[in-house]
Amino acid sequence: MNIAFVITSLANKGPVIVIKDIIDNLPMSWNVSIFYFDEIKEINFSSKVKLIKVDSFFSRINFENYDIVHSHLLRPDLFCFINRSTIQRHISTLHSDMENDLKMSHGKIISVFISYLWKSVLLFSDKVVFLTNTQRKKYNFIKNYSVIYNGRPVLTDDISMDKQILEIKKDNSTCIFLGACANIVKRKGFNQVIDLLTYKGGDKYFFILVGDGPELENIKSYAKNKKVYSRCIFIEKTHDVNKFLSVFDIFIMTSHSEGMPLSLLEAASHSLPIVCSSLDVVKEVFSNDEISFYNYGDIESLSLAVEKAVNNSDTLSKNINMKFSKDYTDIVMSEKYQKLYINIVNK
Repeated sequence: MNIAFVITSLANKGPVIVIKDIIDNLPMSWNVSIFYFDEIKEINFSSKVKLIKVDSFFSRINFENYDIVHSHLLRPDLFCFINRSTIQRHISTLHSDMENDLKMSHGKIISVFISYLWKSVLLFSDKVVFLTNTQRKKYNFIKNYSVIYNGRPVLTDDISMDKQILEIKKDNSTCIFLGACANIVKRKGFNQVIDLLTYKGGDKYFFILVGDGPELENIKSYAKNKKVYSRCIFIEKTHDVNKFLSVFDIFIMTSHSEGMPLSLLEAASHSLPIVCSSLDVVKEVFSNDEISFYNYGDIESLSLAVEKAVNNSDTLSKNINMKFSKDYTDIVMSEKYQKLYINIVNK
């Protein structure tokens, strides 16, 4: 099998992480190339993977020698559409709720135009992969689809802990450390965690936020205005979230919308008790016995969900890790993509 992946860059972000996890579990005899646009290299791939920098979005690439071309995100999807005449079989993975995400990031008018363009391009794909059935139902005009859940590697035994945060925890041993890892954009809703710190009983919580993004400074300012900045720890850039996840007491996800969040799976791999907004995509894959859910935007509901996670931490930890190990590892995900590739080639 000869496969080409097309992505915007090699940044340490969800779609690239997914590509790496797929590739790392492919048969050794398969040949893999990655085409990318932007000069960002934060993730290292195996030496067997051929990395090809595309000079321009308008470049013409001959993909005839590839059995499968698999693109991720808007620009790569458009690029493959432009070069469709040389592509034998094209697959696109849709990583998020495009309409909602674009609306929150670019406004209603622009989101309508871009969404229409993106959806039109997807109709020319041989297969569109959705991360959940919930996501797929929103785009039921796409008939050639598969649903493949994301996965992440099982933890190794040599995970280190961040020493700085360990010291802070030691000095605040009676406190509970809520943690999140994310690309910090508006739809992540982290202002709700800041509000929780000011809510009744919230003085026992610290908040660790790992990641950067366009909303980071706004979250910092909000924490300062609410006078809880001293109970917030901001880790703006890391290529190893595991050393921070390993010191969280509770993992918290307060998003307005998600595809299938990798950070949630990473938290599950650490057996962390998880608090999450009641997103349909998450409730499709995890139950109330595995995650403590709350109603988005309702601080009282969030407070009760965190209390539930604290009081039932052992049970939630055990249940979430069992589900992860059975259904949501990188090996499970990659095997499903392998079957998809083979089925399409053999059609």
